[in-house]
Amino acid sequence: MGTGLLYIKKERIKDLYPLFANSKPQSDSMDKFTHLGTRPMYIDHAINQAITFNNKIGQEKKRARLQFLKNYWM
Repeated sequence: MGTGLLYIKKERIKDLYPLFANSKPQSDSMDKFTHLGTRPMYIDHAINQAITFNNKIGQEKKRARLQFLKNYWM
């Protein structure tokens, strides 16, 4: 089980339909993409720490590491 973030430009939200049923699928609100269901809450609590960790590492170090791993696996 995991979690993720979705960014959509404000003007494009109304053009996209949510994956799960929603009473207002043509709404221009990001709320139509929020389907919580039953899941462990610790996943949501870890998002802030994950973002902080990502910012601490920096994009360049992450890119270099992923490039190294890709080359190693190939």
